[in-house]
Amino acid sequence: MPLQVFRVERVSAGNLLVAIIYSAFFPMFFFLTLYLQRVLHYTPIETGLLSVPLGLAVFVMSVLAPRLVARFRARAVITAGMLLAAAGLALMTGIAPGRSHAGYGLAGGLLMMAGLGLSLVRSTIVATRGLPPEMSGLGSALTNTSRLLGGALGLAILVTVAAAHTHADIGRSAGQALTDGFSRSLAISTAVCAAGATLAIVLLGTGAEPGRARARVASNALPAHDDARPPPPDLSSYRSPAS
Repeated sequence: MPLQVFRVERVSAGNLLVAIIYSAFFPMFFFLTLYLQRVLHYTPIETGLLSVPLGLAVFVMSVLAPRLVARFRARAVITAGMLLAAAGLALMTGIAPGRSHAGYGLAGGLLMMAGLGLSLVRSTIVATRGLPPEMSGLGSALTNTSRLLGGALGLAILVTVAAAHTHADIGRSAGQALTDGFSRSLAISTAVCAAGATLAIVLLGTGAEPGRARARVASNALPAHDDARPPPPDLSSYRSPAS
C-alpha cells in the first residue's frame, strides 16, 4: 500500500473521524442490548423490535445528509452530527432499572443514531474524496478498516471499564450494578464524541483541495502510463515472406 495516501490531510482526518464514530457507536448497541434483556427483562424478539426505530433514525438522517452536505461545509455537518450523538449518549447515561426506557435509552439512542447518520456519511466522503480514481478501492478499504478498528477498540475498552465498575459496585442489586457500569462507559463515549467534534473543527478547517491532493498522490504513488508500458519491438529489419 502506498503510504503517500496518509499525506492527504482530509483522507487521514476522515479515517480518524470514522474510527472515533464507530468506537462510540458499537459499544452503545452492546450496552443497550444487555440493558434491555438483563435489566428490563425483554425477550430477544422484543429487544430487536425496540431497535427498529434506531435503524430508521440513521436511515432518515443518511438520506438527508447529502442535502445538508450540498448546503454546508463538511466541517459543519460532521461537527453537528457528532455533537448530536454526544447529546444522545449523555441522555443514555441516565438509564436505570426503575426508569423509563423511552425517556432515556430510546430517546438517547434516537439522537445518537441521527448524529451517526449525519457525521458518518460526510466523514466517509472526506476519507475517500481526496484520492485519484485509480486509488478509490484503496480509499474504501482504508475506511472499512477504520470502522472495524474503531469499533473493536471502543468495544474492548468500554466493556472493560463497565465490567470493572460493575464489579466494584457489586454490593448493590445486580441490575443497578450493571447499569452503573453501562452509564460509566456511555459517559466516556459521550466525551469521545465531543472530542471528535472538536477534531472535526480543527482538522477540517484547512487542508489541500481534493483536486490538488489527488494529483499529488497520483504522481507520487502511481507510475506514469508510458513508463509502465514495455518498449515497442524494433521492426526495421523485418521483411515479409513475399519479398
